[in-house]
Amino acid sequence: MMTRTALAAVALLVSLTASAFADKDCSKTGSGKCCEEASYGKCFVVHGKYAVYVENNGIWVISQKRLLRTAGDGDLDQMIYDRGDWQDFDLVGDFTVCPLSKFKEGHMQSVCVQSHRNVKVLERPANH
Repeated sequence: MMTRTALAAVALLVSLTASAFADKDCSKTGSGKCCEEASYGKCFVVHGKYAVYVENNGIWVISQKRLLRTAGDGDLDQMIYDRGDWQDFDLVGDFTVCPLSKFKEGHMQSVCVQSHRNVKVLERPANH
């Protein structure tokens, strides 16, 4: 039977192991952290609107009328939170994104944000 000390040691080891690999999960990172080309395709630049949503964050690609799903980006999220409520503001700019899933017509593609430029914070319309 394991003692409390042994259980605590195992719990500590598991948490340290998880934190050591946390930075390797590219789906949870952005602003260049672990976001690079993968087997799903090359990174690409889009002009779009980045927004924080309830379940996922996303970039609405304006010219293509499609939504790219992101796991979020701490830098971009903070730009929105600095202005106020996440439901009231979006970011419009140029985003370099890397695919985390295969492109499939009519489906949302998962990406990570490698970098961003020319970003402006805009207030969402009242009827949004």
